[in-house]
Amino acid sequence: MRNARREAKRAHQHEFNQMQQEYEKQHRQILEKMIESLHRKKENERQKREKEQQEAREHQERRCQEEREHQERERQERKQ
Repeated sequence: MRNARREAKRAHQHEFNQMQQEYEKQHRQILEKMIESLHRKKENERQKREKEQQEAREHQERRCQEEREHQERERQERKQ
């Protein structure tokens, strides 16, 4: 009788341990996916900022170039 109870308790404990391990595995997978998602989001935001900064630099360069061309035209007109 004691053996049967002990075996039942051991079987129950084994089943409980397996369920707990499965739960922990699933929980870990969920956390890993969340971390990956956050990394992707952070990388996308970084790329977006870089693109905006590059566009701002190009815009500023165009404005400077246009201003230089404008000043050059004015100098040429004054020479004539």
